[in-house]
Amino acid sequence: MAVLLACLTAIILTVTAPTIGLTWDEPAYIAGADSGAAWFGVVVENPPQALQTETIERYWTVKHELPPVEKIWSGLVWSAARHVFDDLIANRLGVILMVAFLVALLYLMVAKAYGKAAGLFAAEALMVHAAFLFPCPPGGPGCAGGCRDIRRHLPFLEDD
Repeated sequence: MAVLLACLTAIILTVTAPTIGLTWDEPAYIAGADSGAAWFGVVVENPPQALQTETIERYWTVKHELPPVEKIWSGLVWSAARHVFDDLIANRLGVILMVAFLVALLYLMVAKAYGKAAGLFAAEALMVHAAFLFPCPPGGPGCAGGCRDIRRHLPFLEDD
């Protein structure tokens, strides 16, 4: 069931991804992931050059806030997917696959503790929560309905 949920999630997100415009910070994350993937090209073509400080700084300081594992994952998935999908979908596919894995993992964890029906409900609840899939920028339009929405559902996060 978990594999089915992961596949269904990946399909739904991949099919619907073109209907979503470019998000406010997506260009920066795309640049960081593409730069990380390009560094691996240098590693393959010229390993000694790839390990020089200047080369590392050139490829790895682009969007340095992006976690390295996510940068590598998204960049490598983009490198393979860009031959099948358009550039924006190829850049989103790494995160789509991570979300699909998260949905499957959530199902497994909840189903083990509370049963399969609860696992399915938890996975579905996660997928329909827009603030999870598309968090708003701090202070941006819709923030009261998006970012703070999580605090409404999880009152223990409220400040005193």
